[in-house]
Amino acid sequence: MKTLKRHIPTILSAIGIALIMYFLRQFYLDFLIAANRLEFPAFDIYRAILSVGMILIGWLVELRRIIAGFIKGFRINILLLVISLLLAAVLFIPYEVMSRITGMGFWFDIMQLGIFRSAWGILAGIGMIRAITKPVA
Repeated sequence: MKTLKRHIPTILSAIGIALIMYFLRQFYLDFLIAANRLEFPAFDIYRAILSVGMILIGWLVELRRIIAGFIKGFRINILLLVISLLLAAVLFIPYEVMSRITGMGFWFDIMQLGIFRSAWGILAGIGMIRAITKPVA
């Protein structure tokens, strides 16, 4: 029973990640249609929703730290928090603005890849939580 109690945060994280992925899957077809047609308001909205989902998954990966933060207290690392928020902010730059900032080169191509944006969002979420919590021993 004691070992099961220790794994409850991990189980809750897995359930939460599965639920987020299920809800993101519900509108993924609409996202692909908007991407193929380059319907910019819809495309940017769907990209933003996917980015929020990835940030939430990053938060759920760090659920143990969140729980420990509420028990032991929070500590803010300003530098890591600013970097994490900047990483997250880049995810929400609209498609047309990003193409003007980066041109149509290497960085623009990378920022349009779904796998890169997903990893970027998860890392931003993990960084946010690590920036405001103490390390868990």
